[in-house]
Amino acid sequence: MGWRHSDERHPSPQADPNLITIHDDEVCGFASPDELNGWFEDFGDRLASAGFHVWEYEVPEFSYRVGRFGQVVFKKEDAVLIGHEPFKPVQLSLWADA
Repeated sequence: MGWRHSDERHPSPQADPNLITIHDDEVCGFASPDELNGWFEDFGDRLASAGFHVWEYEVPEFSYRVGRFGQVVFKKEDAVLIGHEPFKPVQLSLWADA
């Protein structure tokens, strides 16, 4: 997973032209569950079986920055925890409803 997430589609904050860097008082996240699932693509089952959790925060607009592919960095002291739950992989539908 590390090698697949070190490319142009999965840049580190330092390599993302919309972020440029991550500051000491910032943490990484995603703008939405869709962005989280898109970032980790087909690794959902592995993350779930490894016990990963998803933590949801409310963050004021002045305290976050959004990267090119949905990753977000935000100031942790401004974030308010909404809740958390175990990571649940998204099951892709093989057939669309007719």
